Amino acid sequence: MVEFGKLNKALKLPTNPKELLEGLPFNIGEQWSGKTIRNKDMYVEFGGPRVKAAAELIEFNEEDKNLEDGKIELWGPDIDEIDEGASYSFIETIMLSGLNLDKITPAILEGIISHFHDFIEGVMHLNMRNLIWIRIHKSIAKKGIRIEHLARALMGQLKANFPQIEKIEIKFLIDSAQNPNKTLRILKDDCFYIWEQRNIEALELNDDEVDKFYGCTGCKYYCPNHACIITPNNYGTCGVINWKDADISYKLSPKQYFFEIPKGDILNNLYGSYSGINQKISKFTSKTVERINLYSAIKDPQTSCRYFEALIFQIPEVDALGIADYYYKGETPLEINFSTVNKIYNRTNQSPGYRGIALTTFRDKKFMQGDGGWKRIVWMNKNLKERIAKWIPDELKDKIATEENALSAKKLIEFIDTQDHPLKKEYWNGTTWNLK
Repeated sequence: MVEFGKLNKALKLPTNPKELLEGLPFNIGEQWSGKTIRNKDMYVEFGGPRVKAAAELIEFNEEDKNLEDGKIELWGPDIDEIDEGASYSFIETIMLSGLNLDKITPAILEGIISHFHDFIEGVMHLNMRNLIWIRIHKSIAKKGIRIEHLARALMGQLKANFPQIEKIEIKFLIDSAQNPNKTLRILKDDCFYIWEQRNIEALELNDDEVDKFYGCTGCKYYCPNHACIITPNNYGTCGVINWKDADISYKLSPKQYFFEIPKGDILNNLYGSYSGINQKISKFTSKTVERINLYSAIKDPQTSCRYFEALIFQIPEVDALGIADYYYKGETPLEINFSTVNKIYNRTNQSPGYRGIALTTFRDKKFMQGDGGWKRIVWMNKNLKERIAKWIPDELKDKIATEENALSAKKLIEFIDTQDHPLKKEYWNGTTWNLK
């Protein structure tokens, strides 16, 4: 990890979890989770839609001697040194070591660390990895909360819940929201690289090679009637949890965030429909959702939590699909902005024509194959298209419009025609492509 810049302060905290959690200016517990902090009650926010870069990263350090247990570093201003009501870019890196860390994974802990933030009274924590949004309530700010207190709460909870963690070091970078150059550099050069390396091994598996899937309830505090279906070809919509992570975590603590799903019979291989998934999800949602297709956004799609990395949406006028990433704010070919599309999408109930996905979905060989795959995609916001360009089939890269080409159905039809998109001459009948 590159250095953050100018060090503000370095502190040595207690190493015993009980001592870490004593004397804090806030309470900690599940009863505080899932609470929203509105603008009028916010003292400060880190990350979120007004900020270009924010992230939380967990790494394991096998060189145990290099870690100093209980050490925290703050690069940038502390909470009492910032402007009330302001937004800041933010990166938090947590380095762990221990003899038995092979029983858990960094990705699982990145999901859990989101909850540990949210268990803190007066702290709102949404999303994971590079979609972080943290708000601190004015009432807690008045009690004197500092970055040190957040570090103590995180270290204490981690050590209390995972005794195999022997040493913890945490670094915090707080950067300008308007010019977050250091944050962006670390996010792009370090965080994205590390997350990508983790995906390589997991992506070698596919659904046909395992005998069971998993359900993830990690977002239960916000979406109690939703569970992500985790399979080798289908990550959690947050982009953090893959099948191997779920498998390891389930074996470690089977009742915490995951439940096992026997595959059962393959009902439809093209759409990714399995009897085992349908039985489990029907029971889990009290029959609110009775069928799920893993590889479709149009027919019986998976539901989503609030943490999806991108959203697929149907464009009826061209019988095709558009996609925008979580933080896109602009207009869409539906002639409404993406914020409105996002509000229309009912995450915890099935919304045919809408589906939240992880960015790893784009590289999947079974990418939305029940909807016709890549040939059904006609629009993406520019930033998303640039980020996942290497996974778009070469023959389609110039044929997928962005907000620079089309912000209405009429313009999109013109673009399809001039760029000779496959939809100009073909249509998907639900099972195969046919000439018009």
